[in-house]
Amino acid sequence: MAGSYGMVELKESRVWSFEDVTETTLTAVYLAWWEPTLSTDVYPGDGPVMTQTGMPMVQTRPPAAIHTAPPAAMNTFLASMICRSVTATPEPAVPYTWRVTAVYASILPVDASKQGVGIKYTRQLSPRHYAEYRTGVTPPSAGTVAWPPTADIGGTKVDLHGVPRAKEATQIVLQVEYKYDRTPALATPTVADEPAWGTFYTAINKRNSTTFLDQVDGTLLYKGCSAVLDREIYRLTHTWIFDPYYHLEQMPVPNASGVPILLPGVTIAGQQIGQTEKVGWYQRYPDTVDFTSSFLPTDIYADLGKSYPPALF
Repeated sequence: MAGSYGMVELKESRVWSFEDVTETTLTAVYLAWWEPTLSTDVYPGDGPVMTQTGMPMVQTRPPAAIHTAPPAAMNTFLASMICRSVTATPEPAVPYTWRVTAVYASILPVDASKQGVGIKYTRQLSPRHYAEYRTGVTPPSAGTVAWPPTADIGGTKVDLHGVPRAKEATQIVLQVEYKYDRTPALATPTVADEPAWGTFYTAINKRNSTTFLDQVDGTLLYKGCSAVLDREIYRLTHTWIFDPYYHLEQMPVPNASGVPILLPGVTIAGQQIGQTEKVGWYQRYPDTVDFTSSFLPTDIYADLGKSYPPALF
């Protein structure tokens, strides 16, 4: 095709925007052109100018002139940016020339130590109803119990003829939401960097083995992860349920018919009522996992314990 193509970045280029901690943007401005070799050369049309000049396109990295391509020293932060939008308008003063405005964005903050990484952390009450055979009992440490039970849980009997009292424990649903950039590394440019799906899956219905989200061992139950892929960015939301009783249940010892073993118990209005003889603890979720180790990305976990901005002195 006759003629040549070119592109150059303008001096008023590179305008930064830090309006959102979760997405920093950089606006770059270029001139892209087609130049005829001979006076008889015919303008090839707008399409070739858009594709042949080297102008940026959505879902591409910034040109090497911005971040310095390998093997030279690379500005890691700039190289992590991705083109979000491109606007091209004709430059009236110069034939066959276009002013191109490209907006690059990154979910990596310029300085995470000062502004954080944009975590969303929510807590919501969600009651749990359970059967109470005994009151005034102390749950075992971390909710770890043997099955079958080896001893009665003690406390005061409150069931009537083996029918437990309906009780409610105040649980809290905790959710951690963050963004995850799945764009591949330069070493493997065609392989997406996926979140640790296998780790998340195997942790479902397991409790915390160490203190996590300021909750002591055994009180947090992991219920899974939801993920939305928006172009190259995942929006991940992990859900845990906090239970002050370690998610334990009171389990009566049954007779051969499967009903609680009863003994003469409390007297109500002159009538003696049978009550359950033996009750043990039952843990529906015996398995635990350390959520502080290789579960969340390092920067996400580190940011959970910080508050921004820093305190005034």
